[in-house]
Amino acid sequence: MNRAALRSDARKKRDAAASSELADVYGPPELMQILTQRTCVAGYWPVGSEVSPVPLLRTIASARISVCLPYFADRNAAMQFRSWNPETALEKSPFGFAQPVPDSPELEPDCLLVPLLAFDRHGNRVGQGGGHYDRYFSLFSNGLRIGMAWWHQERLDIVGQSWDVPMHFIATDREWIECSQPIKGSH
Repeated sequence: MNRAALRSDARKKRDAAASSELADVYGPPELMQILTQRTCVAGYWPVGSEVSPVPLLRTIASARISVCLPYFADRNAAMQFRSWNPETALEKSPFGFAQPVPDSPELEPDCLLVPLLAFDRHGNRVGQGGGHYDRYFSLFSNGLRIGMAWWHQERLDIVGQSWDVPMHFIATDREWIECSQPIKGSH
């Protein structure tokens, strides 16, 4: 299946799963243990049926751990991460999701929670297709990468492309997955 078809199918499954689930972000003990040992955690403000990490971000912010969200100055700008806490003002990003205002301090996270359209147990993932996270990961490769998804989003047919950067872990509404070595290939 090509990436465009895979994204379309994954969106439909995610939308169906999210509408049938009444759960906040899955917060397994393993995830909380990792996050509370970090100095700066990057999350995201959910769009549509994405798993919402916001309750989790509020919890870790209250534990005095720095939290940040993606920020784009414009559609062609590289993704940055800017400071966030429950009192932080948000604005609409050039892509339509909520982001911190421009004067929020820029931070470099040591752990990133990443929204997924689809994933496999090797850490391969399918995102929205803009490549923003992969470009960020290639520049800041020391951050721990944790994908966030509904369990229904797992796939067996994902083959990572040469530029894809795999997840270390996946947190779903049902399970904590420690990813194995990613499978690379081409479509």
